Amino acid sequence: RADRPITWDLTKFESKARRDSTTMDDWSTAIKEAGRDPAQIVTVTAEPADTAVAGWLQIQPGDEVIRRVRLRTVDGRPFQFSTSWFPARIAKDTALMEERDLSIPGGLLRSVGHPQHRIRDEITVRMPKPEESERLKLPPGTPVAQHVRIGFGDDGPVRVMMTIAPGDRHVLVYEMDV
Repeated sequence: RADRPITWDLTKFESKARRDSTTMDDWSTAIKEAGRDPAQIVTVTAEPADTAVAGWLQIQPGDEVIRRVRLRTVDGRPFQFSTSWFPARIAKDTALMEERDLSIPGGLLRSVGHPQHRIRDEITVRMPKPEESERLKLPPGTPVAQHVRIGFGDDGPVRVMMTIAPGDRHVLVYEMDV
């Protein structure tokens, strides 16, 4: 395989010691620190929550959510497809609606008054859907990790993010005290 894997430290990603700046978010900063070239293509839509998103966000199916999709590239190659959903009451008319690579020190949710205080991660390894294979330019037979991160604020979930990460391009790392 031609792509050098990246190490994605899910313990540090979005931690209290975030590495955001005004030009790069935590993910891009980690990629840059590894000597690689990160970029993101962003699209934003308002839509009704499907059953899965509603369950993660603890809202009703059909409630309006803001969907923020990022195709993340490393050295010009697609490495992740990341979709975040926010309850519309949190995201509407905020920077979360901007269709561009945004970065605010401390995180976008904190900047709009809804910081995450804890997270829950769900990781599944599976074969990709056809549209994921196409979007990520996956060679045949390449599995993906589906990483779902639910961010909780003062009053419950404030965001769910699903990242599809090709298995041949990632090393997922967690570190914790025991």
